[in-house]
Amino acid sequence: MMILNNIIYVAIGGACGASLRYIIQYYLNNFLSNNIYSTSIINIIGSILGAVLFIIFTKYMVENKYKIFIMTGILGGFTTHYKMIEDIHTLIKNNEIITLSIYLILSLILPIIIFSIINLIYLK
Repeated sequence: MMILNNIIYVAIGGACGASLRYIIQYYLNNFLSNNIYSTSIINIIGSILGAVLFIIFTKYMVENKYKIFIMTGILGGFTTHYKMIEDIHTLIKNNEIITLSIYLILSLILPIIIFSIINLIYLK
């Protein structure tokens, strides 16, 4: 039953985070000339919030359901960039350089290559 509750926390948080992202991006796009800038700003905000909340949650031993709702749900919906940053931080902290290299290739380089190949094939 706990897994079902966690799924509900993530789903509700994800909807909140994605909606918040859309609203902020909508207004930023009115002021910025390029959509990429608004995405970068959102990812930076998400990274800052994630780092601050991670410290707070660790220091005050916040219940797991709140971590799941906020970190996985809201921040996950707001920016998928946050989870990648958290993973990279953990790998660096644990000095797992080979795993970090593989993770970066699989998370950044390979998706860019796949995206580019698919676009080359289907958008001729």
